[in-house]
Amino acid sequence: MNIKQIVSRMLYVHRNYDGPEWPSNLAWGYVGDNWNDKVSAIIVVSGKWRFYEHRDQGGNHWDLGPGCYSWLPDHGVPNDAISSFAPISW
Repeated sequence: MNIKQIVSRMLYVHRNYDGPEWPSNLAWGYVGDNWNDKVSAIIVVSGKWRFYEHRDQGGNHWDLGPGCYSWLPDHGVPNDAISSFAPISW
């Protein structure tokens, strides 16, 4: 089975993919209290994803395509600022 069939993106609490990780291929209107404003690194396996500053896809947003983002501020995304996300293309 291809990993792209299972996971479209991974979130990490700490830079350099350290700490808890959250694999998923679903959109979330709110990441929950354990993840809200705590994401520092992301791996996008497939598709293009829009990450939002506020719950329910509100506020500022940042688009990330396939790639490894070990420290979000290096890619224009503030650290500890993500509250929701959704795919915008596959």
